[in-house]
Amino acid sequence: MIGDHSELGKITDLVAQADIVLNSADADDLPLTKAVLNGLKNRNASGGLKPILIHTSGTGVASDHAEGEYRDEKPLYNASNILLLHMPNRTLMAPSGYQTR
Repeated sequence: MIGDHSELGKITDLVAQADIVLNSADADDLPLTKAVLNGLKNRNASGGLKPILIHTSGTGVASDHAEGEYRDEKPLYNASNILLLHMPNRTLMAPSGYQTR
């Protein structure tokens, strides 16, 4: 999409047309997030394939700011454990029949 976060109607409409949405925009932008979710809701209501949302904003909270240097501290978390142990068996956006464990 060519545009900006303020074009909420355009975002909602384009998301409603997509099977898969990759959102790497600002996780703290509530109106943008609502526009994406409304588009997903509209897509789901239209029947057919359920939409999939891949949201990557916010991953920087796990950064250790090592800037290429060795850090001997333990990591903030083990991503494998979070994904495999702390997620419910089914998520709202997972394809039908998809199991996280």
